[in-house]
Amino acid sequence: MQLGIIGVPGDSRVDTLERFLRAQQCDVIVVNSRSFSAQESWAFDGEHTWYQGQNLSHARAWCLFTYPPSFPNMWTDFEDYFLYRDWYEDYMHKREHRSFLVAWLLSLGHRGVPVLNPPEHGIGLQYKPVELELARQEGLKVPKTLITNDPDRVRDFVSEVPEVVYKPAFGGSECRFLGAKEMDQLELLKASPVTFQECIRGKSIRVMVVDGKVVSAVRLMSDYLDYRSDPDYSAGKTSYETVELPKVLLNAAVRVVERYGLYFSGIDFIETASGDYVFLEANASPMYMDIECRAQHPITAELCAALLKYANGPEAYAQALQKRRQRQGFASYAMPGLDNVWT
Repeated sequence: MQLGIIGVPGDSRVDTLERFLRAQQCDVIVVNSRSFSAQESWAFDGEHTWYQGQNLSHARAWCLFTYPPSFPNMWTDFEDYFLYRDWYEDYMHKREHRSFLVAWLLSLGHRGVPVLNPPEHGIGLQYKPVELELARQEGLKVPKTLITNDPDRVRDFVSEVPEVVYKPAFGGSECRFLGAKEMDQLELLKASPVTFQECIRGKSIRVMVVDGKVVSAVRLMSDYLDYRSDPDYSAGKTSYETVELPKVLLNAAVRVVERYGLYFSGIDFIETASGDYVFLEANASPMYMDIECRAQHPITAELCAALLKYANGPEAYAQALQKRRQRQGFASYAMPGLDNVWT
């Protein structure tokens, strides 16, 4: 049986899943999600899609980790950001790369080929207002939140919330404390919206959901506001502690994932000193290998099992996808092809 993986070469998730699948006697195609930038060969002949001379039509299921956004590259020079001088040309290339790959991915769904996660649903999850609303509807606690480009609204929010953090409305970046310096620059906010949230103090919790069940729940032993900014995290030295979470919390987390039509997701909570769990975000392409290795949780094995299950029974995939779509409610407007950076 032939199965496919789409991701970045060197990504440990890609390499590990490939090994797991090959151990099950599967023929595995790995598609480089940056292949166009590497000038690798693609073609569509009106019926079949070809990559590096391989006909991709024979793969019976795919695992989608990453694909490139149609944004111009951001470069750094002595800690200053700037856009490459040929940004327009770069942007146009990225747009065409993106359009071709998304069209191919969407065509898989129309042909009944299982894709974990379906791109049209994974893209939508990155739009944070939707994500927060889904969590709230499913009974999860969320931080007090304001997403705005109105400086006056921010001032009113700060007067009511003791400690505020901010981050991009689109996500994908670390959150930071809102201080006097930022308050003095609020007029710059009019150019585009930013997310402002109540700062929730406590320990970070990461929950991994695969195919409708929780397969990992850990507490990250970091005191940083955002564990991604902890040097130990970037160095792969973070400690994880397996935790038993309330069943009602885990059931709600699974429902959030299912309502978005996803098959795997990493959900972040904050565990407060009072024992509450506050939802922060869900990711459609979570990083999990460090947790798998250190906490010895079988995340890759569960993902491998889900791929094999749906490859061997595409009708089960169709039924599961229909179930997710029925639960989507207002999230059903998620639009394929929109720009996205997966976290």
